[in-house]
Amino acid sequence: MITFDFGDKEYELFLAALPLEQSDSVREALTRRPFSFNFTKATAPVLTIAARIGELIITNSNESYVPFRAEAFF
Repeated sequence: MITFDFGDKEYELFLAALPLEQSDSVREALTRRPFSFNFTKATAPVLTIAARIGELIITNSNESYVPFRAEAFF
């Protein structure tokens, strides 16, 4: 699994890089809790994502991590 943080502009770029049916499914799934979406192995898109390592270390009871900040999708 991989997670990315991105702002509104990058979110729209991400959705635009997906096929329309997947874009609609992702958009709907991310409007309600839990804010997540899992592609199936058969429908997972192949994208190149340009990202930078974030600045904040996020810690919870299971892990500490630094999220990638997505900037572009190809």
